[in-house]
Amino acid sequence: MYYIDLHNDLATIVAKSGRSLKHIFNNYVAQDVKVMVCAIFINNKDVDLALAYQNAKYIIKKMYDKINKSDNFVVAHNYEDIIKAKAQFKTAIIFSLEGGEPIENDESALQEFYDLGVKIVGLTWSRKNSLATGSVFSQCNSFNIEDNGGITQKGKQVLKNMEKLNMILDLSHINDIGFLQALDNFGGSVFCSHSNARKLCNIQRNLTDEQIIKIKRRNGIIGINGVSMLLSKDCNVGLRSFIEQYKYISAIIGRDSVALGLDISNERKINQTKSVYNIDGVNVEVFDVIYNYGVLNKVEEEMKKVGISQNDIELFFYKNAENFLAKCF
Repeated sequence: MYYIDLHNDLATIVAKSGRSLKHIFNNYVAQDVKVMVCAIFINNKDVDLALAYQNAKYIIKKMYDKINKSDNFVVAHNYEDIIKAKAQFKTAIIFSLEGGEPIENDESALQEFYDLGVKIVGLTWSRKNSLATGSVFSQCNSFNIEDNGGITQKGKQVLKNMEKLNMILDLSHINDIGFLQALDNFGGSVFCSHSNARKLCNIQRNLTDEQIIKIKRRNGIIGINGVSMLLSKDCNVGLRSFIEQYKYISAIIGRDSVALGLDISNERKINQTKSVYNIDGVNVEVFDVIYNYGVLNKVEEEMKKVGISQNDIELFFYKNAENFLAKCF
């Protein structure tokens, strides 16, 4: 069994580390991951300091430096690169921008990042920028997320430019009104790389049933996120919560439209630090339920216990993502 992960946060970790790429990825038991989408994420502080463009370039440079010193990894610019990497027993890495801040102040920057291997863009993380407004880490109650606006004119122009480059649009972090506007203003391939069902975990960052169906109608797929606060509000959140998200979303759109989008970072585990989010006035500790790829062996066991077939597990772990990338990458 091998895996394709449509979203992880390892690029930022790699950029901070002095260790080799192989050593870092071994910590995540990533030997069986044949394709991974590594997100380029800029934290709020650096966005506020107008360092998004420089830091995104730095993270990608550090990734290339370490990839070039390794025999195990390659940057994939198209699906043919993925096929070659697989034949050579290498891991293909695709870059994504998790938030459009690195490209929001210079229209030519999109082409620049595209040439560096960024083929997937989400207009915003869970914050507001000059392109769009993100969904927030809050329950869906009296707060109307639509009041914060959707995609700006500048954002719509970025979508046009992305479509010309045949880039993929990631709708994981955008707010509800922006989600609909994106589908109206972008004719290219769309997906949600790392999102779960709002019905099972009532947080605005997750997807409504209607949004899940709209992704399916656009021939997109949804990567199931393995981070605790997006899986369940249950204090016993764990692997079963991850599997319940898979079952719920696949029941709506079919088992051919779900994939892995684990959002693995796990810096918290390595550095022995806590990550706490304030959700509606309550401090919630956040952790990776799927903290490395080795945990997927246990996920497979648990899925079989609840009657999920080997074929459906393979669809989930790699075949659906492979088919999606073959069509649009």
